[in-house]
Amino acid sequence: MPRPLYHHDVAVLRECSLVLSGGVGYLVVMVEELKKHKNAKWTMIAVIIFCFMLVVIALFFTLRELVSQRINVSSSDSLVNSVATAITTYHTKTWTWNAGTPSEPLIRAGHMFDLNRDNQIDGYAALVASSIEDGGFPKDALASGYTGFIKMAQPQIKKSFINRQGIPIDAWGRPLRIAFAAKAYGNQGFGVWSAGPDGVDSTDDDLRSWTPIP
Repeated sequence: MPRPLYHHDVAVLRECSLVLSGGVGYLVVMVEELKKHKNAKWTMIAVIIFCFMLVVIALFFTLRELVSQRINVSSSDSLVNSVATAITTYHTKTWTWNAGTPSEPLIRAGHMFDLNRDNQIDGYAALVASSIEDGGFPKDALASGYTGFIKMAQPQIKKSFINRQGIPIDAWGRPLRIAFAAKAYGNQGFGVWSAGPDGVDSTDDDLRSWTPIP
């Protein structure tokens, strides 16, 4: 089923309409001016051809942007659902580790795969973030074998949708979001989403792994 037009699509179409109307308006003005002069037939034809070419070129680039945005939306939507499926089918929903000692254990637990609680899908887990690792993970959790979403779940997604830190990103280069709440995101207890073309959460163009309740 085709997706509805988002406000970004409407903006692109509005831009296309303005380009067309502007080109036609300019053409009408030039034709009226040329009518005032004799022997301007060939000049008028040249102006008409020139304006027509400008409109065609502008229309081409505008429509190309619209098609490109549609492709980005489709690929990011598929990514969101693939990531959500990988999390759903993973053999455990929580990760537990001992933050104490063998003689005096202190058991901690966190959601898979947002153990560092930044509301993004975990990348290559590390104590401190770097250009090639995602940071903020408890030292004892790392010692217990936690390595992050990509290495543990091994989802079938393209490498172009994984940044250097191992974090899944949408077609606009932004990390996928994740949150947990009972019943708020359907039966799974969690939701994965992309902020969509506008990059703002909770707007109409968000791409979600669940169907929002009206």
